[in-house]
Amino acid sequence: MAGDLIAMGGSIDVDAPVAGDALVAGGKLRLGVDVTGSVYAAGGRITVAGKVGRNLRAAGGQAELGAKSDVLGNVSIAGGQVRLLGAVRGHVQAAGGRVRIDGPVSGDVLVTSGDLE
Repeated sequence: MAGDLIAMGGSIDVDAPVAGDALVAGGKLRLGVDVTGSVYAAGGRITVAGKVGRNLRAAGGQAELGAKSDVLGNVSIAGGQVRLLGAVRGHVQAAGGRVRIDGPVSGDVLVTSGDLE
């Protein structure tokens, strides 16, 4: 998809590469493809499974950076449950009731959580 993506709805599944920024909001969000720019996401359940060329900003009940994901910039993420399984080349700022970081992070990590794994 050329340019930016702006999508809102109950369930959003992005399955075509985005050549700009992605702004998505909804109940269930899944970005399973590469986004050249930044990702801004808000929803009940958020899954980012592809490469993000810049920064990721996400807030939701459950927010996950999948195991095969790769964020070239920084990540700011918040939710009831936050899981970072993929790679982050920049800094991570995470807040949540439960935060789990299993992927490599190149920069600094700042976490505010009741339960950190």
